[in-house]
Amino acid sequence: MSKVSAALRAAKARRGNMGPDTESARVCLLPREAEDKISDAFDLTPLLQRPGAEFRLHPVQSAALGELATYGGLLGPIGVGHGKALIALLAGVVVDAKVQVILAPAATIQQLRREQRRFYEHFKMLSRIYIYSYDQLSLAKNTNLLDRLCANHPDKDCIIIADEAHKLKRLESARTKRLIRFFQRRPAVHFVALSGTLTAKSLRDFGHLAELALRENSPLPRDGAHLDAWAESIDVDGRPNEHHWRMIQPLWDFYRAEHSELRPIQFYHGERKQEMIRTAFQTRLWSSPGVVATGKGSLGCSLLIHTSKDPEPPEDVKNALLALKTDEETPDGEILEDDIAMWRAARCISQGFWYRWAWERTPSKVEDTEWLMARRAWFRCVRAELVDNSDEGYDSPFLVFCQIQREVRDGERDFIHHAWIRWDKQRHKKPPPTVPVWISDFFVRWAKRWSESQGEPVILWYDTKAVEAALVEAGLPVYGAGTEVPMEAKTCGMSIHAHGTGKNLQAWRKQIVLAPPTSGEAWEQLLGRTHRFGQDADEVEVHVCTHTKQFEDAFEGALKNARYIEHTSGNKQKLLFATVVGR
Repeated sequence: MSKVSAALRAAKARRGNMGPDTESARVCLLPREAEDKISDAFDLTPLLQRPGAEFRLHPVQSAALGELATYGGLLGPIGVGHGKALIALLAGVVVDAKVQVILAPAATIQQLRREQRRFYEHFKMLSRIYIYSYDQLSLAKNTNLLDRLCANHPDKDCIIIADEAHKLKRLESARTKRLIRFFQRRPAVHFVALSGTLTAKSLRDFGHLAELALRENSPLPRDGAHLDAWAESIDVDGRPNEHHWRMIQPLWDFYRAEHSELRPIQFYHGERKQEMIRTAFQTRLWSSPGVVATGKGSLGCSLLIHTSKDPEPPEDVKNALLALKTDEETPDGEILEDDIAMWRAARCISQGFWYRWAWERTPSKVEDTEWLMARRAWFRCVRAELVDNSDEGYDSPFLVFCQIQREVRDGERDFIHHAWIRWDKQRHKKPPPTVPVWISDFFVRWAKRWSESQGEPVILWYDTKAVEAALVEAGLPVYGAGTEVPMEAKTCGMSIHAHGTGKNLQAWRKQIVLAPPTSGEAWEQLLGRTHRFGQDADEVEVHVCTHTKQFEDAFEGALKNARYIEHTSGNKQKLLFATVVGR
């Protein structure tokens, strides 16, 4: 493949000594390639195909592998269902690597290995490919895993591919730290970042991944100040000030150079201003060297999403939700720590249950009243503090804890300080396990009746162990963590957490989402299990339960999040191009 690499590099040799004054200027002075690199991609199938093989590469796969061969790295915001697995498996060949490491979510490892065995007969690929999960990379014993795998090989002969690279977005996670430290020691190793949702909320999600993949060709600023300015100006929750807008000015100048009808960025305001700068960023991202993105969401079959107000919750469930909102506690009087705990409890009650402490499962089998009373008193104080105060540095339970701890050490004694002292004496104790308490089984009974009425196999997507157990009790086959889904379609329950990413479920065309995720990223992955290349049906149907305000808000929030992802990365989000009925 070295001749192919050389030919592709020669075809795109347009670099020069740009000498930018700032990181924003550097990004905007990168060569401007075609935004759609897929339609006119050079077909690499003949060069990678084994003699007599039938499979051919999709244009997006050829485009991605071609950019990798040209620039030695690849940033691939490539949508779900576009064949990222084969890109990952062939990446080592196009850069003439000797060592190839693929990192992927644990739930997709088995399928990735099946794809490796399947395609090895059809395409040239390295005989030894190391495939590890992100969870394995995070283990204490694997702190130097990447160094061990690449030992005794020069940097240029090694390549790391991150499939579903958004799993590396958190800079504080062990897996991300280990990857970055590895590249600090081995800076010339090739890196490929593949994900349909490189960013879910912030450009900070993938600034470091872009730099690892493309180095000086990164389409994002590489220093913290400029990246922060871009993020504040573009992100969903960004709060840009005039200084941020000045720092991102080169990006607008870059975009405006080919849109003479546009005015200086200062003439735009509010949401319109943010939308304009997002469009400018998307254009810069797509046209940057080493970047291949998929913008088309259509796969030859339509996608229909039904939102449903069924089933109607019974009065006792409605009353429990009302009490949760007004009293901020579970039906047994357990005080909830923060809004996240409130949100989780509301989602459970929407499905007919809540969780209680299972003291009978502790060694003593006796309720620890001191722990309970201290915990409730402290959490009640925390919630009161957060209602009364929202100042920066004092707007989370942890920050309240730290502040009151300092005040206690300084000798202050008010009600909240005494509550902290009581809780501090108890908080070292391990919490008891929890068990679900069912208010009503209305939700599971309705879900079973609905699935039986469809006249074809359906997937019932769930997100809790409690619902999993209830579906089993109702007589439905269920596939949770540690299980492999069936090869042939049948009506069954599937865990969103275990099977909502990476799986090929094109044998099904109809499904129901019992507990809608709040994230556009999660929806993109979930819908991509059935709405993907190879789907034979003319239409994929997804039914969504929005029978409570909590679930309705979750779906609406996911739509908002999906708009950000699409506007920023340019990847068409399935939630947005789907036909949604019932809203």
